Amino acid sequence: MDNKKYEALLLSVELGSFSKAADKLGITQSGLTHMMNSLEKEIGFSVLSRNFNGVQLTPKGEKLLEDIKNLVESSRRLQNKINYIKESSKKTITIGSSTSVSIAWVLPIIKEFNREYPDINVEIRGGTIEQNYSWVKDGLVDFAFASNQQDAQTAFIHLNDDPLVAVLPEEYENSAEHFDIQLFEGEKVIMPCFGFEKDIMRALSQYGIEPILRPTAVDDEVILKMVEAGLGISILSSLVIKNKNYHFIAKPINPPLSRDLGIILKSYDNLRDFEKIFIEYAKKYTKQS
Repeated sequence: MDNKKYEALLLSVELGSFSKAADKLGITQSGLTHMMNSLEKEIGFSVLSRNFNGVQLTPKGEKLLEDIKNLVESSRRLQNKINYIKESSKKTITIGSSTSVSIAWVLPIIKEFNREYPDINVEIRGGTIEQNYSWVKDGLVDFAFASNQQDAQTAFIHLNDDPLVAVLPEEYENSAEHFDIQLFEGEKVIMPCFGFEKDIMRALSQYGIEPILRPTAVDDEVILKMVEAGLGISILSSLVIKNKNYHFIAKPINPPLSRDLGIILKSYDNLRDFEKIFIEYAKKYTKQS
């Protein structure tokens, strides 16, 4: 059953004219006439009369009017529900992020966002800085939270500066309020991995500091345990050490060092409206944090 024919029939009766109905439907009058002839052939009798007064229902057509209206309305409701389900399944935001940024920023942002937009699913894909940039370029995530690597193939939206801090064992002999950057020179430093070391070395190189690096292939939690065990000192971000209960000392570095955290994406203009709304939530949350 072609419900479009019944919709065209109702519109023709409502407007009282095939020409007016055809204009509104965006088809030719002859096309509409052919459609109505085909419909009457399917039904088995005439439901429309055409005369100098325009288009009207025949007595037999009048008997079908209410049922035709119900059929068309039911069809519209069904189609609307189908469209809603289709759109709902498409309303998924896939975000790339590191563990520390996810815990400190992404999860709280999702919580606030879903209070107002509960039907939009937000998925997090955890990875290194390099992986997040690669996922954005390959379209595997819609955008990602990461530090600014000055990548010409991606756009960057600044959210906040993430201060770098010196992470020291409790027994480390340094009573100063700040950790002078010169103290890293020649010092054995447990270096984070997964791309974070690039942010640190970029910051240190501004001052010509060359520590003795102890590269690792472990996550931030293990590095904190290594420092706690007295195996060396490290440089980590404020987000990484936030709310950690290990036994270590974290001191601001003098002069201050930080990494530029934000959102990497291919193009802001190509984002869907609800993705742009999520980014606005991210901007608001990170300004307050």
